[in-house]
Amino acid sequence: MPDGRLVIADQTGAVAVLFGEIAAGLCVTKRTVRMRLFAVQVAGVPSIHVEEALWRCGALVA
Repeated sequence: MPDGRLVIADQTGAVAVLFGEIAAGLCVTKRTVRMRLFAVQVAGVPSIHVEEALWRCGALVA
């Protein structure tokens, strides 16, 4: 991962650059059993809008 960039990470380390590419081997495939859906909230955006976006995305992948 490039220095000075915001990344998405889990307990094992960085998995993607924010708004960038996902690390090799970590993309969703037909063999994927589970995934984590998340959102990045920007200052000034009401939480209800972020929550609604997550619910809509969840409905699309369900």
